[in-house]
Amino acid sequence: MKQSDDKGLPLERRFDLFLKRIVKNGARSYERMEKRSWHKNVIFSNELVEINSVGISFFIEKEFSVNDMTFTVRGEEIINALEILSELSRNIILLYYFAKMTDNEIAGELRINRRKVNRYRCRALNFIRGTMEVKYNANG
Repeated sequence: MKQSDDKGLPLERRFDLFLKRIVKNGARSYERMEKRSWHKNVIFSNELVEINSVGISFFIEKEFSVNDMTFTVRGEEIINALEILSELSRNIILLYYFAKMTDNEIAGELRINRRKVNRYRCRALNFIRGTMEVKYNANG
């Protein structure tokens, strides 16, 4: 029903229709968010597969802590890349990819703005990608 059709209905019925629209739109938003999140995770997973196919060993492990959470990271190259990053960027990357938290959840956990989370994550990934490309172009 369109809004113009609702005007002749009783107030309670209009309110019910309003709530149904909100729930329906919320469900759509959630589905879109899940699709975007899945796509991002697939891209990062594909990058890890590419990195692994280059011959990086995953025998080296290191634990990183963010607030009260601890993450075990495997792979010398990824560990080195994470160590180079600033603490804030490293925490954002760990929470996003290892704890599978959204930008809003990370922002709440680290007490920063959501846009700042997105900006730092993108910059960190570009930095890691650039660092690895330079290293493999020099070696290859």
